Amino acid sequence: MIKFLMLSVMSCAVLSGAALAGEDLPDNWKLTSRQTGYIFFEKTTPRAEFSYYKYKLSNPDMSTRNVAMEFMKNVKGRDLRPVPKVKGWEYSYVGNLPCATVVTKEGEYAVLINVCGSADTAEISRLIKISKTQFN
Repeated sequence: MIKFLMLSVMSCAVLSGAALAGEDLPDNWKLTSRQTGYIFFEKTTPRAEFSYYKYKLSNPDMSTRNVAMEFMKNVKGRDLRPVPKVKGWEYSYVGNLPCATVVTKEGEYAVLINVCGSADTAEISRLIKISKTQFN
């Protein structure tokens, strides 16, 4: 399941477009937090969380793995395991949801897409589109 989620995230990460409005969100999803460089969505049935971060790296030479490790410290994740096929990671989250994280670098910026729980590919794709629009 996690590998499927990560493949979905990677394949959809290049998409853009869509304005953030209630009718644009996939069914059952709601925007729960929007701050500079960060947007967070969640749904209750089945339980899932989606977050998108875009921030300037303090060290532009930092590896994507080190970016993921820093993220793990902040979310109190554990057992970071690489999934080389998709150049991402899976891990366990304090809330006991399975999670997948993909990190990309865009010049001096890192983009981190995180999905926890269960979500359809179409839902993830839509949330990535909305998130990218907010930060471009």
